[in-house]
Amino acid sequence: MSKRPFYLLTVALLLTSALTGMVAQLCASRAATSAALAVSARRDVDRESFRNVSRFYVLGHRRITIASLAVFVCGAAAWMWSLRLKEPGLQSIPLVLAFFAVLIQLLLV
Repeated sequence: MSKRPFYLLTVALLLTSALTGMVAQLCASRAATSAALAVSARRDVDRESFRNVSRFYVLGHRRITIASLAVFVCGAAAWMWSLRLKEPGLQSIPLVLAFFAVLIQLLLV
C-alpha cells in the first residue's frame, strides 16, 4: 500500500476533472457547429435534424460539466485530507492541476 493514498487520489481526480472539462468544451463546440448548420440549412428537414443534434450535444455538455465539477470537488476534498494527514509529496503538483481544472471550469461557463 502506498504511503500517500490521498495525495495520489488527489492527482488522479484533479487530472480527471481537467480532462472531462476538455471533453465538455468539445461537446459545446459541436453543439455550436450544429446550431450554425441548422441556421444555414435550406430544407426544413435538415434544420430540424441539425437542431436535434445540437440539443443532444448541449445535454451532453451539461452532464459532463456537472460530472467534471463533482470530480473537482472530490479532488479538492482529497487534497485537503492529504494536507491534514501531512502526506509526503510535492504539493505544487495538485496546486497546478487544481489551477488548470478551475481555469477549464471557468471556460465552460
